[in-house]
Formats: sequence, structure tokens, C-alpha cells
Amino acid sequence: MNRASLEELLRAAAELVEFERICIIGSASLLVDHPWLGEQGQPLAASLDADFVLLPEDAEKAGVLLARLGRGRPFASEKGYHADILRPDITELFPPGWEERLEPMPGFEGVFFLEAADLAVAKLHAGRPKDVEVLVHLLQEGLLDAKVVRGRLDATPLREKDIVKLYAVWARVLQLAESGDSRV
Repeated sequence: MNRASLEELLRAAAELVEFERICIIGSASLLVDHPWLGEQGQPLAASLDADFVLLPEDAEKAGVLLARLGRGRPFASEKGYHADILRPDITELFPPGWEERLEPMPGFEGVFFLEAADLAVAKLHAGRPKDVEVLVHLLQEGLLDAKVVRGRLDATPLREKDIVKLYAVWARVLQLAESGDSRV
């Protein structure tokens, strides 16, 4: 995913439905401030999707967006990338105060993107190799502050079963970033 593709998805979404707020909550949120992360050889170049959440929740509008811009739909077949329209309950995994830290996307009315440290906590929940690689890259490039991420992680209400997992993933991210290694 690159910045131009993200912007095209957002324009298509705005043509399909009127929304109060659409939030970019996945890795594509990084492209707003750091568009080079989507260039060839960068960690987001291979990504084919952007994760969006409509706020307030509107299942009908989300369904329209998914039907037109989702994986396997004509837009995705033609363009090679798609939108994942997620339910707002996904945000329960985010650190407290994440909504106040949303940043407006320049040039797009009602479009906001997740702040990097909040995104990091969401990626720790996912814990997939590609999420670890993105976090390691962000730390190594100085685009993410480890102390801020740790503070957000500490403030996030976690289920008991998730505590060990998330802190283990975070320790692995820090280890890889410190070693200069990007292999997961």
C-alpha cells in the first residue's frame, strides 16, 4: 500500500457513502505522515489493504463499503488493493485516550488516522511476524518512541491471558530493534 492508493480508497469511500468519521487504524495510518514507508523495499510496500472503522458505527454504510471496496470485489480486482472495514469493537484493544489522539488526514474531511504509539499497541495484540517487522522498522528509524509505546501498553486494560503475550511480543520487538536485526 502506498499513499496514493490509500487516498484513492478514501476518495472511493467518500463517493459511496456519507460518513461522520472514518478512521484509518492499521498500518496504512503510517502513510499519512510517512509516505515513503509504502515505497518499494519499505515495510508497507507489500500490504494490499487499509483498515477502516466508521465512527459512529453504521452497519449499513460499512456493508456498502465492504461490498464495493473489500477484498475480492471489483475495485480490488481492478486496483490490486482493498479496504478492510472493521467493526468499531476492534478499538477495545487500543490504549485509553486513543480517540483524543486521532489525527486528521490533510485534504480529507472526516478522515482521521491512528497515532503511531496507539497503532503499536494494536500491532502487539496481533503479534504477527509482519506486525513485529513494522514495529522494529519504526523503532530503528526513530519513528516510534519505545517509552511512549510502553506507557500506552501499561495503560491498556488487558485480559489476563493477553498480558504475557503482549509483553513478550514487545520484548521481542525491542530485542530485534536493538540488535539491528529486522528478521522475525
